[in-house]
Amino acid sequence: MADSLYAARNYYYIGAYQQCAKEAQNANVKTDKERLEKDAFLFRSYVALGKSSVVLSEISADVKDDVLKAVRFLALFKSQFNTDRVVGQAEELAENTVDDLALVILGSILIIAGKFEEAYQILKRSDLLEARALSVQCLLAVNRFDLALRGMKQMQEIDEDATLTQLTLAWLYICNGKEKLQDAFYIYQEMIDKFGATSDLLISQSAVRIMKKEIPEAENCIQLAEEKDSSAPGVLINQFLINSLQHKSDDILNRSLTQLKAEHSNLAWVKSYIEKEQQFDELE
Repeated sequence: MADSLYAARNYYYIGAYQQCAKEAQNANVKTDKERLEKDAFLFRSYVALGKSSVVLSEISADVKDDVLKAVRFLALFKSQFNTDRVVGQAEELAENTVDDLALVILGSILIIAGKFEEAYQILKRSDLLEARALSVQCLLAVNRFDLALRGMKQMQEIDEDATLTQLTLAWLYICNGKEKLQDAFYIYQEMIDKFGATSDLLISQSAVRIMKKEIPEAENCIQLAEEKDSSAPGVLINQFLINSLQHKSDDILNRSLTQLKAEHSNLAWVKSYIEKEQQFDELE
């Protein structure tokens, strides 16, 4: 039987959120489960596009379905609405739901918040391939490359050619470093050739270039990503790193930091940077 949401999922995974939303809206779904998944990908795409207010207006606070509850928490979190409280609510819902997709969305909230071990405990209860991919991300974040590699091999046994499997393999190549960095770059390029360039894929390519110390090429990638989404946190973070490596002025460096702190204060990277700033100030 044809998978009516195949295209929507793939567009979401590579960061083509506008296309994902369009595919989800036009998908010919037949079952209640498919309709729920369609709505979840549509609303998650809206959140990724910075339209959390639309999601919050369409999903009421008293919604009963666990998937839609999880999507609402994601929208609240991304809109920076009392993020600590939202994380607590997400963890509470995760303890009480058995829905695979709800667990994925709740786990993704904790990943953004930098709570990788807690996210992993949630995600390992879901059988979805996306949950396995995010679990690998958590393991890499806590430096458990051995377990991440095992998770990657399990994904390959399920579907070696799946977009998620290939993207997860690229993460492992990046963490492995050295000669594997170029293999990661090729995976992102294959995705671009197949689906079209997205900000997420270009940000990933710029990260590979930075690690290879190919700074002009990294800058070119991030400029292309900026044209697609100038406020994406990955764009701002990589811009900051590139500008630092090029010894740009403090004014230029502070511009990216100011925007990150204002628009993405709930990101683990931003929280870590602010914490290090405070520690440095205390030493002076």
